[in-house]
This record gives sequence, C-alpha cells and structure tokens, in this order.
Amino acid sequence: MSNYIQIQVGVEDVYDLPLKPGAITPLDISTVTWVADGDSTDLTIEGATQGTGAAGTVTIGGGATGPLTVALVIGSTSGDGGNDYKVGDTVSVIDNAGLKFTGSITFVVTEAMLITPPADDIALIDADQVVAVKCPSDGDLTVELFTNEYNGSAVSKYTCSFELDNITIQEIAVNISEAFRKAEQAENSQPFVELADAECLGVTFA
Repeated sequence: MSNYIQIQVGVEDVYDLPLKPGAITPLDISTVTWVADGDSTDLTIEGATQGTGAAGTVTIGGGATGPLTVALVIGSTSGDGGNDYKVGDTVSVIDNAGLKFTGSITFVVTEAMLITPPADDIALIDADQVVAVKCPSDGDLTVELFTNEYNGSAVSKYTCSFELDNITIQEIAVNISEAFRKAEQAENSQPFVELADAECLGVTFA
C-alpha cells in the first residue's frame, strides 16, 4: 500500500467564495467618469467588508460625449476569481491608473456571481508520486505539486486551489510539504494537510 496525503475539499459557507469567470451585471456606474474608451485590466476589485484579489477587464465606451457604457468581465485564469467574496456585500472596482475611468464601479454580490461550491470530498495524493511542492507567490491561490510522471508535453502536476482566511498560501504549501514528510516517515500512513481556516476548493491532475 502506498503512502498518501489527504486534503479535505469543501467549504463551510456556500455564500462566501471566489467570483466566477464572466460578465458581472448589474453595475452601478453613477460615480464613474469617462477618461478614454477602451479596456482596463489594472483594477482593484474589493468588497466593502471582505473579498479581494479578483482580476478582470473593464471596457469603457461612449466617448467624451456619451452615453457612457461600462462592462466588467472577471477573467478565467486560475486565481482571477479572487478570494472570500460574500453574497450581499458591495464590491468596488477602481481603475488604478485612472487611464480609462475615474470614480468607482460598484456591484452587489449575488449567488449567481460566485463559483459553484465544491462537493465535500477528500483528495488523496500519492506521496511516492510527488517530487516537489512549488513555493507559491503572495498573490497565488493555488499550490502546485510536481510529480515523477510525464504527460507527453510537460511534467504532470497536481494543482490544489484554496480560499484563504487567517493563513497565507505559503503556509499552506509548507503544511502540504509537512504532510508528505509525515507520510514518508510512517509506512502506509495517510496524514491530512493542516488547513487552519483555509478551505480547499478542489484538486486537479494534469
């Protein structure tokens, strides 16, 4: 029997999640002032009480004479949904450079704007298969585990996605490494990864 680590997948609050990819509507643009038509991706998308780190594109139209048009699309790259957005909270979107608009776009988070919550599950990862845990950057919400397998174009890896609360992504990576250490030291062991207040949104392998 191989040694495995276990990661608890699931969330406690299904109304407290990352934003899902796609257009956000409706938007309140009552305080927005046109600067130039075009796209802005240098954005701060932050909730009034919680929710940070989302990334996307605001498209401004209408020209100097209007009428002003504003569209917001959350990106589809891993991590673009940010962390900890809550149903009912008001989120503000600011063009950091002020090159396309000034003021603040706002919207109230609805359940339809959030990702589908993951089903409760336990992810088993073979400790003998994983050879390295990548140290994530500050803005990351995933930890990558590189394996000794090759998929034909690259080294296969596990990608573990998290929603963070009172713990950093680097601390999660350390806890994963510690679980692997424990698994290797005790034959047929299956230690759980310590998540503290974080929640695992899913584990994929590719």
